[in-house]
Amino acid sequence: DSGAGRTVLSRAVAQRLGLQATAKGSLGGVGTGRVDVDIVKNATIQLGDVRLEGVDLNLVNDVHGDRATVGIIGYDLLCGSVVALDYKQPSITVTAPSVFHYQGNGDVLPLTFKGRWPYVRGTLKVPGLEPVNDDFLIDTGSEDAVNHPIIRQSKGELREAQTGAGGFGQSLAGVIGPNEWFRIGNTTIGPTYSVCCAGNEDVS
Repeated sequence: DSGAGRTVLSRAVAQRLGLQATAKGSLGGVGTGRVDVDIVKNATIQLGDVRLEGVDLNLVNDVHGDRATVGIIGYDLLCGSVVALDYKQPSITVTAPSVFHYQGNGDVLPLTFKGRWPYVRGTLKVPGLEPVNDDFLIDTGSEDAVNHPIIRQSKGELREAQTGAGGFGQSLAGVIGPNEWFRIGNTTIGPTYSVCCAGNEDVS
């Protein structure tokens, strides 16, 4: 999950594995407020042939309200690996940067980081307004398409929505409405929807 700046594990699984937390902290996400966590410091995670060392595990009671999901990993994996997502297979391939060679005709897009969150430059058009250029959070763990606060000013049809549902923090009242198009690099994506706004300004 590229929108996960911290690695998260359910407390029940940590207990089953005999992991002992030695610190406390809190997590913020798309919801408002923060969630208290216990932290297991400097853990090692093995994913197939991929070994991640020195990872802090943030323990929570409930991982996004889904009993089948016992943990979330994002930044700790992505910052030291090349991760290829194939949504048609579907599959995820993790490769060491030293041996990765890209073969394809896709765009190479520069990323910027705010804390542990990755952003890419894009352009969004909503009804009745000029296109807006901004940095958009890359969040492979989100089911939303392209979100931006500009949707509040849209001349298109808006309806009330709860934002931040399924993420960390409490959901809050917001709006959802149509985007005309979104452009990233040389690719233009047709009509989608924007939801506004998250409880965290960096996520919005």
